[in-house]
Amino acid sequence: MFKISQMDSKDIDQAMDLWYSSHQLYTGEGILPDFLPGGKKILENYFLDRIKNENAVIIKDKNNILGYFSWISFNFHNEKSAFCPIIGHFGVETCKVQIYTELYKIVSTEWVKNGIFNHLWMINNKDNFLKKFSYDLGFGSYVMDAYIKNGFMEDAHGEYKITRATQDDCDSIFELTEESRRYYLASPVFLKRNEIEKAEIEQFIKNDAVFLAWDNNDIIGLMSIGIEDEYNFEQLCTPETASIDRLGAYIKPNYRGKGIGKSLLKSVFQYCEDKKIEYIHVCFETANTYANGFWPKYFTPIISSVRRTVNKDANL
Repeated sequence: MFKISQMDSKDIDQAMDLWYSSHQLYTGEGILPDFLPGGKKILENYFLDRIKNENAVIIKDKNNILGYFSWISFNFHNEKSAFCPIIGHFGVETCKVQIYTELYKIVSTEWVKNGIFNHLWMINNKDNFLKKFSYDLGFGSYVMDAYIKNGFMEDAHGEYKITRATQDDCDSIFELTEESRRYYLASPVFLKRNEIEKAEIEQFIKNDAVFLAWDNNDIIGLMSIGIEDEYNFEQLCTPETASIDRLGAYIKPNYRGKGIGKSLLKSVFQYCEDKKIEYIHVCFETANTYANGFWPKYFTPIISSVRRTVNKDANL
Protein backbone atom coordinates (compact mmCIF):
# COMPACT_ATOMS: atom_id res chain seq x y z
CA MET A 1 0.00 0.00 0.00
CA PHE A 2 1.46 3.35 -1.05
CA LYS A 3 1.55 6.31 1.29
CA ILE A 4 1.99 9.87 0.02
CA SER A 5 3.05 12.60 2.42
CA GLN A 6 5.15 15.75 2.69
CA MET A 7 8.87 15.07 2.41
CA ASP A 8 10.83 15.29 5.67
CA SER A 9 14.48 16.15 6.21
CA LYS A 10 15.18 12.56 7.24
CA ASP A 11 14.20 11.46 3.71
CA ILE A 12 16.84 13.55 1.96
CA ASP A 13 19.81 11.16 1.99
CA GLN A 14 17.82 8.23 0.66
CA ALA A 15 16.11 10.41 -1.92
CA MET A 16 19.47 11.69 -3.22
CA ASP A 17 20.92 8.18 -3.40
CA LEU A 18 17.93 6.91 -5.36
CA TRP A 19 17.99 9.86 -7.74
CA TYR A 20 21.71 9.52 -8.35
CA SER A 21 21.38 5.82 -9.24
CA SER A 22 18.61 6.65 -11.70
CA HIS A 23 20.60 9.57 -13.08
CA GLN A 24 23.60 7.34 -13.79
CA LEU A 25 21.35 4.75 -15.44
CA TYR A 26 20.20 7.21 -18.09
CA THR A 27 23.27 9.40 -18.40
CA GLY A 28 26.07 6.93 -18.94
CA GLU A 29 29.72 7.32 -18.15
CA GLY A 30 31.98 10.23 -18.96
CA ILE A 31 29.47 12.40 -20.83
CA LEU A 32 29.14 15.11 -18.21
CA PRO A 33 31.01 16.03 -15.02
CA ASP A 34 30.22 14.16 -11.81
CA PHE A 35 28.05 16.43 -9.68
CA LEU A 36 28.58 14.33 -6.56
CA PRO A 37 30.13 14.32 -4.03
CA GLY A 38 31.20 17.94 -4.50
CA GLY A 39 27.68 19.22 -5.11
CA LYS A 40 25.98 17.20 -2.37
CA LYS A 41 25.56 20.21 -0.08
CA ILE A 42 23.89 22.15 -2.91
CA LEU A 43 21.37 19.33 -3.38
CA GLU A 44 20.74 19.05 0.37
CA ASN A 45 19.99 22.77 0.53
CA TYR A 46 17.62 22.43 -2.42
CA PHE A 47 15.61 19.74 -0.63
CA LEU A 48 15.63 21.61 2.69
CA ASP A 49 14.23 24.69 0.96
CA ARG A 50 11.53 22.66 -0.75
CA ILE A 51 10.58 20.99 2.54
CA LYS A 52 10.46 24.35 4.29
CA ASN A 53 8.07 25.70 1.64
CA GLU A 54 6.04 22.48 1.56
CA ASN A 55 6.96 22.03 -2.08
CA ALA A 56 7.99 18.38 -1.87
CA VAL A 57 5.92 15.20 -1.58
CA ILE A 58 7.14 11.65 -1.21
CA ILE A 59 5.63 8.25 -1.85
CA LYS A 60 6.61 5.25 0.28
CA ASP A 61 5.93 1.56 0.68
CA LYS A 62 6.32 1.08 4.45
CA ASN A 63 9.71 2.72 5.09
CA ASN A 64 11.08 2.57 1.56
CA ILE A 65 11.00 5.60 -0.70
CA LEU A 66 9.49 4.72 -4.06
CA GLY A 67 9.38 8.21 -5.49
CA TYR A 68 9.18 11.91 -4.81
CA PHE A 69 8.27 15.16 -6.52
CA SER A 70 9.56 18.62 -5.60
CA TRP A 71 9.29 21.98 -7.29
CA ILE A 72 10.08 25.67 -7.29
CA SER A 73 7.29 28.24 -7.70
CA PHE A 74 8.19 31.43 -9.55
CA ASN A 75 7.07 33.79 -12.31
CA PHE A 76 8.22 32.66 -15.74
CA HIS A 77 7.73 35.29 -18.45
CA ASN A 78 5.12 36.97 -16.24
CA GLU A 79 3.22 33.73 -15.67
CA LYS A 80 2.92 31.87 -12.37
CA SER A 81 4.86 28.67 -12.88
CA ALA A 82 5.97 25.48 -11.17
CA PHE A 83 9.39 24.18 -12.11
CA CYS A 84 10.77 20.75 -11.25
CA PRO A 85 14.56 20.49 -11.88
CA ILE A 86 16.34 17.31 -12.86
CA ILE A 87 17.11 16.53 -9.20
CA GLY A 88 13.51 17.30 -8.25
CA HIS A 89 11.77 14.01 -9.02
CA PHE A 90 12.26 10.25 -8.97
CA GLY A 91 10.29 7.02 -9.35
CA VAL A 92 11.49 3.43 -9.04
CA GLU A 93 11.53 1.59 -12.35
CA THR A 94 9.35 -1.31 -11.16
CA CYS A 95 6.22 0.85 -10.74
CA LYS A 96 7.19 4.07 -12.42
CA VAL A 97 3.89 4.62 -14.24
CA GLN A 98 1.82 4.47 -11.07
CA ILE A 99 4.25 6.59 -9.04
CA TYR A 100 4.50 9.45 -11.54
CA THR A 101 0.77 9.35 -12.22
CA GLU A 102 -0.10 9.64 -8.54
CA LEU A 103 2.52 12.25 -7.72
CA TYR A 104 1.76 14.50 -10.68
CA LYS A 105 -1.98 14.24 -10.04
CA ILE A 106 -1.49 15.47 -6.47
CA VAL A 107 0.96 18.30 -7.15
CA SER A 108 -0.73 19.56 -10.33
CA THR A 109 -4.07 19.73 -8.52
CA GLU A 110 -2.45 21.97 -5.94
CA TRP A 111 -0.76 24.07 -8.60
CA VAL A 112 -3.93 24.74 -10.55
CA LYS A 113 -5.88 25.55 -7.39
CA ASN A 114 -3.26 28.23 -6.75
CA GLY A 115 -3.52 29.60 -10.27
CA ILE A 116 -0.32 27.97 -11.52
CA PHE A 117 -1.11 26.83 -15.06
CA ASN A 118 2.45 26.76 -16.42
CA HIS A 119 4.22 23.49 -15.54
CA LEU A 120 7.85 22.76 -16.39
CA TRP A 121 10.09 19.85 -15.53
CA MET A 122 13.47 18.51 -16.54
CA ILE A 123 13.95 14.85 -17.49
CA ASN A 124 16.83 12.68 -18.61
CA ASN A 125 16.80 12.75 -22.39
CA LYS A 126 17.25 8.98 -22.64
CA ASP A 127 14.35 8.23 -20.27
CA ASN A 128 11.86 7.18 -22.93
CA PHE A 129 9.19 6.42 -20.35
CA LEU A 130 9.15 9.97 -19.00
CA LYS A 131 9.28 11.36 -22.52
CA LYS A 132 6.13 9.48 -23.48
CA PHE A 133 4.49 10.11 -20.11
CA SER A 134 5.12 13.84 -20.47
CA TYR A 135 3.94 13.94 -24.08
CA ASP A 136 0.69 12.14 -23.25
CA LEU A 137 0.01 14.65 -20.47
CA GLY A 138 0.42 17.53 -22.92
CA PHE A 139 4.01 18.54 -22.24
CA GLY A 140 6.14 19.64 -25.17
CA SER A 141 9.88 20.02 -25.64
CA TYR A 142 11.19 23.42 -24.59
CA VAL A 143 14.92 23.51 -23.79
CA MET A 144 17.75 21.01 -24.14
CA ASP A 145 20.95 20.85 -22.08
CA ALA A 146 23.76 19.07 -23.90
CA TYR A 147 27.36 18.21 -23.03
CA ILE A 148 30.57 17.22 -24.70
CA LYS A 149 33.83 16.04 -23.20
CA ASN A 150 36.43 18.25 -24.83
CA GLY A 151 38.69 16.43 -27.20
CA PHE A 152 39.51 16.07 -30.86
CA MET A 153 37.52 18.06 -33.39
CA GLU A 154 38.41 17.94 -37.04
CA ASP A 155 39.56 21.19 -38.59
CA ALA A 156 36.89 23.51 -39.88
CA HIS A 157 37.99 24.79 -43.29
CA GLY A 158 35.75 27.84 -43.45
CA GLU A 159 36.40 30.80 -45.69
CA TYR A 160 35.63 33.30 -42.93
CA LYS A 161 38.12 34.65 -40.43
CA ILE A 162 37.62 33.83 -36.73
CA THR A 163 39.05 36.08 -34.02
CA ARG A 164 38.71 36.55 -30.31
CA ALA A 165 36.78 39.73 -29.50
CA THR A 166 38.42 42.82 -28.05
CA GLN A 167 36.89 45.90 -26.48
CA ASP A 168 37.03 47.60 -29.89
CA ASP A 169 34.39 45.13 -31.09
CA CYS A 170 31.86 46.02 -28.40
CA ASP A 171 29.57 48.20 -30.53
CA SER A 172 29.38 45.66 -33.35
CA ILE A 173 28.70 42.84 -30.89
CA PHE A 174 25.90 44.89 -29.33
CA GLU A 175 24.27 45.31 -32.76
CA LEU A 176 24.54 41.57 -33.39
CA THR A 177 22.99 40.69 -30.02
CA GLU A 178 20.11 43.06 -30.78
CA GLU A 179 19.59 41.27 -34.09
CA SER A 180 19.69 38.00 -32.18
CA ARG A 181 16.98 39.24 -29.79
CA ARG A 182 14.70 40.01 -32.74
CA TYR A 183 15.38 36.57 -34.18
CA TYR A 184 14.37 34.84 -30.94
CA LEU A 185 11.23 36.94 -30.64
CA ALA A 186 10.02 35.88 -34.11
CA SER A 187 8.49 32.57 -35.21
CA PRO A 188 9.01 29.78 -34.40
CA VAL A 189 10.87 30.54 -31.14
CA PHE A 190 8.71 33.40 -29.75
CA LEU A 191 11.12 34.03 -26.87
CA LYS A 192 11.56 37.49 -25.40
CA ARG A 193 15.15 37.98 -24.26
CA ASN A 194 16.44 40.83 -22.14
CA GLU A 195 18.62 43.44 -23.77
CA ILE A 196 22.33 42.97 -23.09
CA GLU A 197 23.89 46.31 -22.18
CA LYS A 198 27.18 47.37 -23.71
CA ALA A 199 28.74 47.43 -20.24
CA GLU A 200 27.83 43.74 -19.84
CA ILE A 201 29.39 42.93 -23.19
CA GLU A 202 32.58 44.69 -22.10
CA GLN A 203 32.69 42.47 -19.01
CA PHE A 204 32.08 39.31 -21.04
CA ILE A 205 34.97 40.22 -23.34
CA LYS A 206 37.18 40.94 -20.32
CA ASN A 207 36.30 37.94 -18.15
CA ASP A 208 35.24 35.24 -20.62
CA ALA A 209 35.95 34.56 -24.27
CA VAL A 210 33.89 35.80 -27.20
CA PHE A 211 34.78 34.53 -30.65
CA LEU A 212 33.74 36.39 -33.80
CA ALA A 213 33.32 35.38 -37.43
CA TRP A 214 34.11 38.02 -40.05
CA ASP A 215 33.26 38.65 -43.66
CA ASN A 216 35.89 41.25 -44.54
CA ASN A 217 35.19 44.05 -42.03
CA ASP A 218 31.73 42.87 -40.95
CA ILE A 219 31.00 40.66 -37.94
CA ILE A 220 28.62 37.93 -39.11
CA GLY A 221 28.58 35.57 -36.14
CA LEU A 222 29.65 35.05 -32.56
CA MET A 223 30.03 32.37 -29.92
CA SER A 224 30.86 33.04 -26.28
CA ILE A 225 32.24 30.70 -23.64
CA GLY A 226 32.43 31.19 -19.88
CA ILE A 227 33.77 29.05 -17.06
CA GLU A 228 31.41 28.13 -14.22
CA ASP A 229 32.64 29.02 -10.75
CA GLU A 230 30.09 27.05 -8.68
CA TYR A 231 27.81 24.02 -8.74
CA ASN A 232 24.55 24.45 -10.68
CA PHE A 233 21.94 21.84 -9.71
CA GLU A 234 19.67 22.60 -12.69
CA GLN A 235 22.17 21.87 -15.48
CA LEU A 236 24.37 19.71 -13.23
CA CYS A 237 27.35 21.92 -14.05
CA THR A 238 30.35 21.81 -11.75
CA PRO A 239 33.04 24.44 -11.17
CA GLU A 240 35.36 24.68 -14.15
CA THR A 241 32.74 23.41 -16.55
CA ALA A 242 32.64 25.61 -19.64
CA SER A 243 29.25 26.89 -20.78
CA ILE A 244 28.31 28.44 -24.10
CA ASP A 245 26.03 31.04 -22.60
CA ARG A 246 26.29 34.72 -21.60
CA LEU A 247 26.08 35.95 -25.20
CA GLY A 248 25.48 32.45 -26.52
CA ALA A 249 25.86 31.84 -30.23
CA TYR A 250 24.38 33.58 -33.24
CA ILE A 251 25.09 33.68 -36.99
CA LYS A 252 23.44 36.04 -39.43
CA PRO A 253 20.78 34.22 -41.49
CA ASN A 254 22.46 34.75 -44.88
CA TYR A 255 25.64 33.09 -43.60
CA ARG A 256 24.16 29.93 -42.09
CA GLY A 257 25.08 26.57 -43.55
CA LYS A 258 28.57 27.75 -44.53
CA GLY A 259 30.55 26.09 -41.72
CA ILE A 260 30.82 29.23 -39.61
CA GLY A 261 29.30 27.62 -36.53
CA LYS A 262 31.79 24.76 -36.75
CA SER A 263 34.68 27.21 -37.10
CA LEU A 264 33.53 29.15 -34.04
CA LEU A 265 33.08 25.92 -32.08
CA LYS A 266 36.60 24.81 -33.06
CA SER A 267 37.92 28.02 -31.45
CA VAL A 268 35.87 27.31 -28.32
CA PHE A 269 37.32 23.79 -28.13
CA GLN A 270 40.84 25.13 -28.48
CA TYR A 271 40.21 27.75 -25.80
CA CYS A 272 38.96 25.08 -23.39
CA GLU A 273 41.90 22.82 -24.18
CA ASP A 274 44.31 25.66 -23.41
CA LYS A 275 42.47 26.27 -20.11
CA LYS A 276 42.49 22.51 -19.38
CA ILE A 277 38.69 22.52 -19.23
CA GLU A 278 37.35 19.01 -19.71
CA TYR A 279 33.58 19.45 -20.10
CA ILE A 280 31.59 21.90 -22.21
CA HIS A 281 27.86 22.57 -21.76
CA VAL A 282 25.30 24.26 -23.99
CA CYS A 283 21.62 24.99 -23.45
CA PHE A 284 19.36 25.73 -26.41
CA GLU A 285 15.67 26.14 -27.18
CA THR A 286 14.37 23.21 -29.20
CA ALA A 287 12.03 25.56 -31.10
CA ASN A 288 15.15 27.21 -32.50
CA THR A 289 15.39 25.01 -35.58
CA TYR A 290 18.92 26.13 -36.46
CA ALA A 291 20.24 25.43 -32.97
CA ASN A 292 18.38 22.13 -32.81
CA GLY A 293 20.04 21.08 -36.03
CA PHE A 294 23.54 22.24 -35.07
CA TRP A 295 24.31 21.41 -31.44
CA PRO A 296 23.37 17.68 -31.45
CA LYS A 297 25.94 17.14 -34.21
CA TYR A 298 28.69 17.73 -31.66
CA PHE A 299 27.09 17.56 -28.20
CA THR A 300 25.14 14.79 -26.47
CA PRO A 301 21.66 15.91 -25.32
CA ILE A 302 21.42 15.04 -21.62
CA ILE A 303 18.53 16.95 -20.01
CA SER A 304 15.27 17.73 -21.78
CA SER A 305 13.12 20.48 -20.26
CA VAL A 306 9.46 20.09 -21.13
CA ARG A 307 6.58 22.47 -20.60
CA ARG A 308 2.81 22.19 -20.27
CA THR A 309 0.28 25.02 -20.15
CA VAL A 310 -2.95 23.92 -18.49
CA ASN A 311 -6.21 25.36 -19.79
CA LYS A 312 -6.74 28.69 -18.09
CA ASP A 313 -10.45 28.04 -17.47
CA ALA A 314 -9.71 24.99 -15.30
CA ASN A 315 -11.49 25.38 -11.97
CA LEU A 316 -10.57 22.62 -9.57
